[in-house]
Amino acid sequence: MKFRFIGGLDCPDWVLTQIAEFAEISPNDFKRWCLMIADRLKFNQTEWTEESLRELTGHTQIELRCMKAMIAALSFILEKAAKNACSAVDLEAEMLQLGFSAEHAKQLFLVYSSEMAALQSILTKKFVREPSFCVLKQTSQIVDGVQVKQLKVRTSDGKCLNLAIGEQKLQLLSKGIQEALLSLEPFQE
Repeated sequence: MKFRFIGGLDCPDWVLTQIAEFAEISPNDFKRWCLMIADRLKFNQTEWTEESLRELTGHTQIELRCMKAMIAALSFILEKAAKNACSAVDLEAEMLQLGFSAEHAKQLFLVYSSEMAALQSILTKKFVREPSFCVLKQTSQIVDGVQVKQLKVRTSDGKCLNLAIGEQKLQLLSKGIQEALLSLEPFQE
């Protein structure tokens, strides 16, 4: 299934696993977790100290490894929902579809709806988006004895550009991209 909170993609298996684990936390504690994680996202605090973990757990008895995984999943959900401009209503509905209890989904809804605007403004500014482009025309010619590919492209912000790259540089670029993709394979489902 595709989900709006992650930009129309499938929900990662590791997040699904943690959603089942959220049942171990009372709805009130879960709301407190959501609030603390939202605050940490707003202030770009990604590291969790022993003290902050103790503050988060309160009186719940959860194994440290499991707690860290739940924090990662909840951070992922809140961050992706904000970055993808998912409404609080859609997020609640999608969390119910993924197996959240009604009480936990409601607590997430309440926190996300109150923090959504702040999270969106902060998280969407955190990364630079370069315009994408589409190739309009591709030609090839020989310049000074070197085979050169010429591309006419239009960027997503409407600008037209002309690019030229030699065959050797193109093969080097292609090889680099293939190596990068291979290095990411262990992280794919």
